[in-house]
Amino acid sequence: MAPAAPALHDPWTATISRLGKSPTQDSKLASSDKCDKGACAARPARRSATAERAQTAASQHSDAVITFVERFGAKSISITWRDSTAGRYTEQLWVRRIARSRGVCALTGASIVRGDAVYGPFSRPSSRPRNMSQMILAEQLDDLE
Repeated sequence: MAPAAPALHDPWTATISRLGKSPTQDSKLASSDKCDKGACAARPARRSATAERAQTAASQHSDAVITFVERFGAKSISITWRDSTAGRYTEQLWVRRIARSRGVCALTGASIVRGDAVYGPFSRPSSRPRNMSQMILAEQLDDLE
């Protein structure tokens, strides 16, 4: 007798069965569960920058280890950022700007409101760091120096 096919209603069994599938097969399976006869197209989920900032603001401050390295001028500093989820950035350039959204200070956990002076990672459109949505209150850094 051949062994019976595993029931895919158990979450653990469903996870194990999906391990060997490609991401496109997995998204087709997930979309077929949610859509009625082509009512929605199978497409990968996209997160906008606004959604990332909202998630960051809703969460508590990061567990990153932040080390001040050097001040280059009135509006730019260098820090080392180590985080298990965003990676490690050695001597990353951060620039002073005005917060465009609410958030949480990555250094202290203090609330950031729109219009506060903050430091954030410098980026180019071609290469955005994973910690791009993080902010540090400028007054907190200025007090440390």
